[in-house]
Parts: sequence; C-alpha cells; structure tokens
Amino acid sequence: LARLLAKSVNCTDIQVNGEACTKCPSCLDIIENRSLDIIEIDAASHTGVDNVRENIIQNARFTPVKANFKVFIIDEVHMLSTAAFNALLKILEEPPKYVVFILATTEAHKVPSTIISRCQRFDFKKVNFNDLLARLRWMVGEEDVKVEDEVLSLIAKQSSGCVRDAESLLEQVLSLGEKNITLEQAELILPKSDYDLLYQLFSLIHQKKTADALEFIDNLVKDGVDVYLFIDGFVEFVRKILLY
Repeated sequence: LARLLAKSVNCTDIQVNGEACTKCPSCLDIIENRSLDIIEIDAASHTGVDNVRENIIQNARFTPVKANFKVFIIDEVHMLSTAAFNALLKILEEPPKYVVFILATTEAHKVPSTIISRCQRFDFKKVNFNDLLARLRWMVGEEDVKVEDEVLSLIAKQSSGCVRDAESLLEQVLSLGEKNITLEQAELILPKSDYDLLYQLFSLIHQKKTADALEFIDNLVKDGVDVYLFIDGFVEFVRKILLY
C-alpha cells in the first residue's frame, strides 16, 4: 500500500478517483523498481540513530531526482531505537515540502506518541470471510485451476482475515500441480483440525478427567499436531457448542 501511495503522489496523470495511471514515466519507474526517489528502509535491520541520520535526514535534504516527491517508506518502524525516533522526530516536525514519509508497523503501540501525533494514522482491519473467499476464487480462475469451494473456504477460515496468509496457503495447495484439486488432496498440505479429537478432549474436560486430558494432549504433541492451531480449533468448537 505504501508503494501504491508513493505511485499516486508522483503520478503525472492522476485519475479522477486519486488512483495512479500506471502508464506515465513516474509510475513505470516505481513499478520497475528503478525510481531513485522512492527510498525503502527496513527499520528492523537499521535501528540505530546513525542509520536514520545517513539514510533519511541527509537524503531528505536533496530534492527529488525526477519525481514530484521523495517518498521514504520505513517498514517495521517500531523497531527504531529511542535515539533514532528522536532524530526522526526533528524532520517529521518540519519536513521539506517535497518529502513524504510513510511509516509502516504491525505494533503501533510501540511507536512513541510524539511520532504518531505528527502523522495521519490508518489502522488496517481484517478482511471479512466473503471478500477473502471472492479473492481466492478470482486467483484460482486466473491460474486456470479448479479448486473445490470447500478447500477455498477452509483456507479463508484458517487465514483469519489476513490476505497474505490466505494467498500463501493457496499457493501451497496449487503447488500440488493438479488441475482439479479436491479437499482430500488439499488436506495433505493444509493444517487440519480433526473434530473427533476436539470432541474427545471436550468430553474429557466435561467429565473432569484431568489426568486423561493431559495424557490426550501429550499424545497430540507426540503425533506432531500443531498445538496452537488445535487450541484455536478447540476454542471455536466450544463456542459453537455454547451457541447451539
């Protein structure tokens, strides 16, 4: 999204809805990763104040090479040190007119309030199940492969509203190389939660058989079951029982 925004602010033929044209020289430079005015910095590996001074502050003093704006995209910005944040704050308070900063993070609570107060903040929400399912159907159509709807629903459910996770799981399923993928084939790859196992554990807890329940969980671990995924499935299983 940061790259899309960088493309839009520098597009020479911006569309009515604010979208970039994707055809002008500026858009093509960004698409082909050869724009000198889009600077991407991974804060996770450049946490120190020296990196902020060299990569951002010094660089921001120079006007853009070709584009209207010089765009700094700082990924995982919460990883910056306190000294680095203080140095960044100076230029965020009074940025040059030709500079745009885009700060990306998955842990906004770790970013100092002094930084956040000087930014426009956009919180991304999880994608709902139906939209995610539609996206997966579209991708499968583009790949000219038939995948059972039950498989796509399972992927959408397991990705918990994250498009990147859903696409990654779908990619793994498509790696089977089949033109028509069934649920039975997909289960070779997709982590599954066995409802019989969920019911067995629930019964043991309901009957207060603590020792048997602990032994049951121990056997799951020995069998190589993804315990975290199993717990997620178990919580959902109990929730459905309560609703029922």
